[in-house]
Amino acid sequence: MSNGNGKLSVIDRLKKAADAVEPGTTMWVLVAQVDPDAIGAAIGMLEILQELLKDTGTPVKIAYCGEISHRQNHTIMTLHDLNSLMSQINHVEINPSDRVFLVDSFSMNDARIPEKYRNIRPRGVVDHHSDSSLEEQDGEFYLVDTSVLSASTLVVELANEVGLQFSEKASILLSLGIHNDSHEMVDA
Repeated sequence: MSNGNGKLSVIDRLKKAADAVEPGTTMWVLVAQVDPDAIGAAIGMLEILQELLKDTGTPVKIAYCGEISHRQNHTIMTLHDLNSLMSQINHVEINPSDRVFLVDSFSMNDARIPEKYRNIRPRGVVDHHSDSSLEEQDGEFYLVDTSVLSASTLVVELANEVGLQFSEKASILLSLGIHNDSHEMVDA
């Protein structure tokens, strides 16, 4: 994916995107399709963004699209008490001044995302699927790498660059995401 921020390192681009958040806004981590990789990546990005934004007072929240209907996703949500961290998108309001960080999906123009939010330009994208047509602009962070098997892998790599040690919950969920999307590590 094109990097509109010149030769800045991955971590410098991520920090610049976090620094570009205006006071009084909320940073939303958005999940278009709930699956173990998206859940792990979202919880990991929540912790990374909370660390980067800790001195700004900017709240970081997670919203997901659709329903938690698949048995494995329901089990993950229940066992890890994720209903306290993740809200169904129809139960929240993302304001025009808020910022969105999209994980495990590369486009806001996704039928799973409510139409009223599809015109939002994401501040960040972390994905391992097909390349996006979006060009990263100054103050944005787009990390799309189709050579890795999960978005959770990319989030773990970001945390290593930030020097962040994940909580036990995030570590477990990221491991589940990597395990699931790599087909039980057979494709790794």
